Amino acid sequence: MILPRPAARRCLFLLLALGLLAACPSTDSPPSATTCFIRRNLFLGTLYTVTIYHHQPTGKVYAAYEQLVRDLNRLEAMTSFQSPDSEIRRINNSAGGSRIALSRPFARLLDTADRYYRETDGCFDVTVHPLLAEWGFYRQKQSDPDPRQMSAILARIGFHRLHWQPGTAELLIPEGGVQLDFGGMIKGVAMDRAVTILRSAGLTNFHLDFGRSSHFAAGPADGRGWRIPIATPRNPEQVLLEARLDGYALAISAGGADWHSRSGQSYSLIVDPRNGQPATTPTMSVVISARATAADAWSTALLVDEGLLQKRTSLSPDLTAAAVITPGGVIRWYPDRVTVRPFFPDPSP
Repeated sequence: MILPRPAARRCLFLLLALGLLAACPSTDSPPSATTCFIRRNLFLGTLYTVTIYHHQPTGKVYAAYEQLVRDLNRLEAMTSFQSPDSEIRRINNSAGGSRIALSRPFARLLDTADRYYRETDGCFDVTVHPLLAEWGFYRQKQSDPDPRQMSAILARIGFHRLHWQPGTAELLIPEGGVQLDFGGMIKGVAMDRAVTILRSAGLTNFHLDFGRSSHFAAGPADGRGWRIPIATPRNPEQVLLEARLDGYALAISAGGADWHSRSGQSYSLIVDPRNGQPATTPTMSVVISARATAADAWSTALLVDEGLLQKRTSLSPDLTAAAVITPGGVIRWYPDRVTVRPFFPDPSP
């Protein structure tokens, strides 16, 4: 979900205020021999929770969790605006024409960003930073962009402007510079990396909750999956949907009247990178995928343009199911209601 990261706790509280989920996810009671391991930590200002049911020695499970934390800390060090030595800050501060040596992990991030930029016809774009800054989202500046400046800003937007060969370790900064923001996919990347670590440790029944808008769950062993209730954006007590996750990720993006400009108009915190305007409809998108990064990127893209799915005869290979909730509360299903039913059953009583 493309959201600015001005302060660690502000983003967390914003998500909670939107009421994206009615309650914390739960699983059926495990057998008595099963141990529950729960830990919480911070990643780029988002409080995430790792819940694991297991039969292994606790020390082995804790070692896997520690490895997960170290890996996510390295990912944060690369992509945090606040870190003075981060690669993203070095790129964002470089002049056009500069050649920047990249670490292999950062080059892979660019490969991934390029993939979803192309898949979503530019609706998902990590070069959106200047637009978010112009609207004042990073500093709560409450400003309206100068229309005379918008065309110049839009000329700096577009992942296609980056001159680099996918998989290589050097980036040529385009004329006018580039400013990246991985906020629309970074939680998905973090979850995919965490899943790899947990599975490598032989863990099969776990749930990752990243800021209550991004989830990945595997198990439980009975095959019914982890229950994730999804509420209306404005009423956390009203559950619209219930996802059952077993080996899948879920991402939620919400638009609506989240930002009040100096002129008094209300805007979404999701910006269309193609025209520089905040997204207005739909209200919320929910995407399920085997890859958390895909769910994260596509949930953002669908808020920008639901037509990405409306004009397709089939979903992207990365997507399993999607739902879009309009401001009037209408739920539109992709590919269709019957197909997605295993993943969005009616809420349990």
